[in-house]
Amino acid sequence: MAFELLFDGLCPECLAKNTIQALWLNTSDIFECPRCHLQISLVSGMRATICRERGRGEFRSLDDLYYCATRHARGLLLVRESLSKQYEADGFNVIKDAHELNAYLHEVRGVG
Repeated sequence: MAFELLFDGLCPECLAKNTIQALWLNTSDIFECPRCHLQISLVSGMRATICRERGRGEFRSLDDLYYCATRHARGLLLVRESLSKQYEADGFNVIKDAHELNAYLHEVRGVG
């Protein structure tokens, strides 16, 4: 599997590395990848905001499918996080391909 323009609950960073991994709700109510800890916020409507800071691996549950992002996200645009408002989208600054995703991930704090 490769990078997909629309977010459907799978980690875009893992997909770019040909690995399938669903995101799960963490204790901060942000979806987080258990593998690379990339966080994605859904607070901006039809956009999935890739956060500039990685999560800490503190999940609500990794067993109850209610907390899995694949249950809550379908066809959302992947966008960058605002520089001034944490968890909110930077307008409709859509990430268009794997190259653009990788460039943005270099701005994301933490280890992936």
